[in-house]
Amino acid sequence: MTLPARLPHAVINQPPGRPASGGPFVAAVSGLSERVRVVLDALSPGTRLPPLVVWCCGTVLLGVLGQRMGGPVVAALLVVGSGALPVFGPAGVRRRNTAAARRMLPERVAAVARSLRSGSMLPEALGNAFPVGEPGTENWVVGLQQVALGRPIDDVLADLAGDAGAQERLLIAVLRMGQRSGGRLAASLESVAERLAEEVDLVDRRRVLTTQARVSGQVLAALPVVFATVLAVLRGGTAYTGTIGQSSLIGGLVLNVAGLGWMRRQLRVLQ
Repeated sequence: MTLPARLPHAVINQPPGRPASGGPFVAAVSGLSERVRVVLDALSPGTRLPPLVVWCCGTVLLGVLGQRMGGPVVAALLVVGSGALPVFGPAGVRRRNTAAARRMLPERVAAVARSLRSGSMLPEALGNAFPVGEPGTENWVVGLQQVALGRPIDDVLADLAGDAGAQERLLIAVLRMGQRSGGRLAASLESVAERLAEEVDLVDRRRVLTTQARVSGQVLAALPVVFATVLAVLRGGTAYTGTIGQSSLIGGLVLNVAGLGWMRRQLRVLQ
């Protein structure tokens, strides 16, 4: 059994004992709405606006602005960029949440150790350290709910290890060993917290050392876009109406995206 990384809102709000209905079309719309909601939650936490309505209105607005600035080609590029938001946006949000959860993991492990020393049981200690709604706690929350329903905690930890990163797998291995053999689990968790804190510090140092290269890449990627936008505004929407202008715009956009992707790939090796 594999625990889901995120439960769709349709599943969360589904009354117990009633299956979801609507067929493939409704399922596709629900999945698209959920992907847009993930991005909206990252940009504006707590918003209650319908995600598909916000996305559709934003796409139409970008199309109108693109038509006024540079004609149908610019409008089409902006609409395609907005259409790619549900495809690539959740992956970026997931990477950011993973990085945030990795930085918070040492403190959470230390919190579990403190709770165990104060006399709490392991499920209670894990529930306090991995609360609902914080980055990286979704699988833990689902697993602890299964424990509360009577499932053995060792089986839940085994399932969690299947979807966890290297840092969380180390924590899960220590927890499973402590559950099976007993011993000083709190002291072991404190040692794990120290090791994870050292690893987080090392990753932060590498990121600081690559800051100049990342900022340079972002500036080089943004300058052509800013120049093209200013030129379109100054020329009154006629800068990219001809064949040469449209070809230059499309070619420049492709080269700009390819260069940005190459720089990000090179920097990702060092992070």
